[in-house]
Amino acid sequence: MRNVLIAGGAGFIGSNLTLEIQRRWPRARVTVVDDFRSASFQNLLGFRGDVVAKPCHEFRSKTNFDAVFHLASSTDTTVHDERLMIHDNVEGFRAVLGLKADRIVYASSAAIYGIGAERMSEESPPRPANVYAFSKTILDNLGRGRAVGLRYFNVYGPREAHKKAAASMIWQLW
Repeated sequence: MRNVLIAGGAGFIGSNLTLEIQRRWPRARVTVVDDFRSASFQNLLGFRGDVVAKPCHEFRSKTNFDAVFHLASSTDTTVHDERLMIHDNVEGFRAVLGLKADRIVYASSAAIYGIGAERMSEESPPRPANVYAFSKTILDNLGRGRAVGLRYFNVYGPREAHKKAAASMIWQLW
């Protein structure tokens, strides 16, 4: 990879990906787009690329990217402002889909399956139980055939401390 964009690259998952891409492809031009509302500059200590401090829906570029990773998202499931959650998550992804990119990978969520006792699979119909899950369902609808969505389940690890009460239960109990 020569030219990579990581939306949400200063957040928990994004910063881990950013630094790993930098390690594996040291000659790659890596650009992070992040508005830093739920991220931390400390997650990018040692990063040698470019950082654009703005929301994804405001980012424009004529660059052709080898890969775009869209990890920017409002992830706080206690947010009840539906307009804000849907706008931030969906419009940011819509902007990413408008970029020139050979590959686009985005963060979906297991939350789209909702609460239930049945086994989850990609064929299971979405049953979002909150606005966050609904916004991720819309991303899956928009990304179908255009991008690869990863439905994360209980992610935890380094660089999530800045999330405080919103950090994973595993991190909080550690």
